[in-house]
Amino acid sequence: MHARLSCALAALLLAAARPAAAQEPVHWRLARATGRGSARPGDRVRLRLTATLDSGWYIYSLTQPAGGPYALRITLPEDGPFRLDGAIAAPDPERHHDPNFGVVETYRGAVAFGIRARRAEARRGDVAVVLVRSQACNDRICLPPHTDSLRLALAPRATPPAARTGVPARP
Repeated sequence: MHARLSCALAALLLAAARPAAAQEPVHWRLARATGRGSARPGDRVRLRLTATLDSGWYIYSLTQPAGGPYALRITLPEDGPFRLDGAIAAPDPERHHDPNFGVVETYRGAVAFGIRARRAEARRGDVAVVLVRSQACNDRICLPPHTDSLRLALAPRATPPAARTGVPARP
C-alpha cells in the first residue's frame, strides 16, 4: 500500500512539473519580407521575424538597458551563409517601471522585427539562420533566457540559359 501511494505521489509530482518545464510562451516565425527565390553571393535579403506571445507574457526589448533583465538579442551565426547588413528594425517598446529592475522595455502580444542580411561571398548554403535569445516573463515568474534557432530555406536562383551556356536565348 505504501509503495503504491509513493508511486502515485511521484507520478503526480512529475505531471505537475511537466507543464512548467515545457512552457514556451513565445512563438517565433521567420519569413522573407520582400522578393522571392534565393540570394546569390553579395545579394541582400530582407527577413521578417515575428514573435507572438501568449496572453499575459512579455519579452524585453533589443534596447533594454544593461543591469536588469536579459535584453532581446537577434543574431545570424558567424559561420552561416548570411551576414547582418544593418541594424535590426524594431518597433518602439513599452516602457514601464518594474519593482525589481526599475525602468524596463517590453513587447507584448505580437511584434515584428526587420532583418537586412547579405549573402556572404565565400559561404555555401541557401538557408538563412536567425538566432533569437529572449527572456519571457509574466506578472508572477520569469523563465530563464532561451535561444531559438529559426531557419528559412531560400531556393537556389535559376541561372538564365544564356548566362549558363554563353549562347543567346531564343525569343
